[in-house]
Amino acid sequence: MSLFSPPEMDRIRREIVSGPGNVLITFRNMHGPTALRRMWMDFVAEIGAPLRCVSWWSSSGNIGLIECELENNLTVYGQWALADSNELVGVFRIDDEEIADIRDGFESGNVTSFVMRTIRIGETQDRD
Repeated sequence: MSLFSPPEMDRIRREIVSGPGNVLITFRNMHGPTALRRMWMDFVAEIGAPLRCVSWWSSSGNIGLIECELENNLTVYGQWALADSNELVGVFRIDDEEIADIRDGFESGNVTSFVMRTIRIGETQDRD
């Protein structure tokens, strides 16, 4: 079983090939932490050679962030929300400041990061 469908993988690859930096992939996830980690590592191996990966979960366990550094000076972040199905929400090229905003807003109610807001919208189905 794959975390992303072939069209979703094509969308992700288009962003990854644009070079080094940071890419955030937001998605809905129906799997528990063990299955998600295995599928994420399989996914990362398809797009590059991972050097180091770290996972974080919210205290409620319904959102999380997986961070992987790859050999090609690319860091891929997977920000997920627990859901009834798997679905790619968005693929973003982000800067280091935006990463700090995501980490700072991970447990907070007030969200300043546009990408964190994207995942919260995906999580609640709210619309601005």
